[in-house]
Amino acid sequence: MRQVGRNNIILGLVIAGVGVLVSLGSYQGAKDNGGGTYFLFWGVVVYGLYRAYRGARMYFASSGSNDRYRPLKTRPVTHMARSAPEMPKATASSSPSLTEAYLPAAPTRPDLDHGVQDSYDFIIIESGSDPNGVARIIAEETGEQPQNILVLFGHLPTVVVSRVGFATAEGLRSAVAKKGAVAEIRKLN
Repeated sequence: MRQVGRNNIILGLVIAGVGVLVSLGSYQGAKDNGGGTYFLFWGVVVYGLYRAYRGARMYFASSGSNDRYRPLKTRPVTHMARSAPEMPKATASSSPSLTEAYLPAAPTRPDLDHGVQDSYDFIIIESGSDPNGVARIIAEETGEQPQNILVLFGHLPTVVVSRVGFATAEGLRSAVAKKGAVAEIRKLN
C-alpha cells in the first residue's frame, strides 16, 4: 500500500508539473509573438495535485510497520470468539488467556440466517496459501474489515464467525476451501 501511495504521489506531481510547463510554454509563445492567445492547462494541474494528495493519504495511512498498534474498528457483538480447541478457563489468580485479552471478537451474525433455530461457529484451522483471499471472502460475508480477520488468523485454530446458521457456515466453508483453507463448523448448544 505504501508503494502504491508513493507511485501515485510521484505520478501526480509529474502530471501537475507537465501541466504547469505546457501552460508556461503556451504563455511564453504568446508573449514572444507580441501578445495573443495562450492556454492554461489548469485541469491537468488540478488532477495531478489531486492524485498526489490521494497518494500521500494512502502512503501515510499505511505506516509500513506491523509493530504500531491501531485500535480495531469493530461493531458490538453479543458473543465473544472462542479459540478452537477450547482454551483453559482462567482462574482468579491467573491472567486472562491471549485470546480473551488481545484478540478482537469474532463477528456474530444472526441476521445472516433469519429464523434459523440452530447456531454454528465457523472455525478456521489453517488459512491456506492465500490468507488474504480467505480473509476477503469472510469479510464480504460478515461486513468486517479483512485486516481484522487476518488478526484472528495469527492465532489458529480460531472461531472467525460465530452464531450463524448452517447454510451460511457451510457456504463459507466451501468458499474458503477453494482458496486452500481448512475450516470446520461446530454446532452450538
